Amino acid sequence: MKLTLGPTARISLGLLSLAVTLLLALDLLLGVFPDPARQAAQARRQFAENIAIQVASLLMHDERERIGQILPELLRRDPALQSIGVRTADSHLLVATPQHELLWVQGDAQETGRSRFAVPIGSASRGEDSRWGQVEVAFRPLDKGLFAFFTPAIKLILLFSLAGSVIYYFYLRRTLIHLDPSAAVPERVQMAFDAMSEAVVVLDAKQRIVMANSSFEKLLPDDTTLVSGRSLESFPWLRMGLEHIDAIPPWEDCFRSKARSETAIFEATDGNGKVHRLVVNASPVLDAKNAVRGCMVSFNDVTELDEANRQLVALMADLSESKEQLEVQNRELYRLANVDPMTGARNRRSFFPEFERLFAEARERDLPLAFIMADIDKFKSVNDNYGHAIGDKVIQKFASILLASARDTDIVCRYGGEEFCVALPGADAEQAWQVAERIRERVKAEVGSSLPLDPQPMITSSFGVASIISGAESAEQLADFADQALYHSKHNGRNRCTTYRVGMAQDKKG
Repeated sequence: MKLTLGPTARISLGLLSLAVTLLLALDLLLGVFPDPARQAAQARRQFAENIAIQVASLLMHDERERIGQILPELLRRDPALQSIGVRTADSHLLVATPQHELLWVQGDAQETGRSRFAVPIGSASRGEDSRWGQVEVAFRPLDKGLFAFFTPAIKLILLFSLAGSVIYYFYLRRTLIHLDPSAAVPERVQMAFDAMSEAVVVLDAKQRIVMANSSFEKLLPDDTTLVSGRSLESFPWLRMGLEHIDAIPPWEDCFRSKARSETAIFEATDGNGKVHRLVVNASPVLDAKNAVRGCMVSFNDVTELDEANRQLVALMADLSESKEQLEVQNRELYRLANVDPMTGARNRRSFFPEFERLFAEARERDLPLAFIMADIDKFKSVNDNYGHAIGDKVIQKFASILLASARDTDIVCRYGGEEFCVALPGADAEQAWQVAERIRERVKAEVGSSLPLDPQPMITSSFGVASIISGAESAEQLADFADQALYHSKHNGRNRCTTYRVGMAQDKKG
């Protein structure tokens, strides 16, 4: 629950602040209030000097044992004392209370003159200006915490503030009652006014606020002063909101036209930084002579409704975005299910159904169709000699050459391991052989030189080409014909392209 102060309380606090400021200024300039810390330090210094005088007197009569008896007694009588010691000019501790050496060495040097005092002692036998030693007196540090803050001056100011606030309040309450417009409004009328959910204000003939309900006051910043007697344009948050509408403010239009103004909508920021969307209406208050005596202005806060609409729009946008993300994810899933992740070529699972469709279409429509089977020569030795990481680079580079050499209508597939295949719809055996030959030359020139090895090995490849006119009855058989041609390339020296011919199956068996 937020605490709000009325006009009388705010004026009382203002007068009290001025009075307290005046007291503090007088203390700063004239030193009206004594400084307890300074007085305590002076008393301690005087006490230390008195002890030094007594010690000097005893030393003069060579009564060192008497000094050793007096010092503990002084420590017992005064709780503020920590330790006392008598030190010679050559830093020899002659007499001291327990732990004096430790307390004196570990003490805060900034406390010298406040809680640590070293009073010099002269030597009568050596003259008045000669120094025999010093008496060291250590007190407990003066309070620096909360208790030190409550000095007599602070207590006086707090008492003055408490009493002054009560006296000022009751005095101003009786004095200002005649100047408070709300005092003339019956309580039941104000209660009914406050019961309205809309923020409502009543303006007089000079467009000054006469009444305002609690809903309007909730829109005001926390530091807003008196509401009564002010114009609506005097509130910065409202004035800034009006700057964004083209028409004149509704209440001004109401005074000019003597009729209900058109609804205006604008945004305003309250004292907590929250933006409110307000729907403003104004109705004139007319007397018997049809003269405008005032105006009632209502501010209907539709922020929550507008926010709900924005959330609905945002939800629709999120749904649309989610749909797009789902489509992207589905495409990614399709890619993962149909594409070899290492090379980017199609995998066998997705390749052969598409290849079988192309084969059936080519046979039905009597269209050319070719198939290439490709393999990296001596790939096992690459893995054995250079490791699987280099072997993977060889496969990736080989696949990239295949993909770059293929047409948009061609389908490149990783058949297995280092073996790949390519379906070429619309291409005959000769065209497919030319494609394979170009790929073979690129592999020989580029794959080995792309490896981070010194010296770089020579990487070659072998190809087998088959066409639908070779007599294949199925897509699987066409792939087998290309595989037989590939075997022929491997068997006859590798690094070559071979087109399938009838009878190669017997050569492979032989």
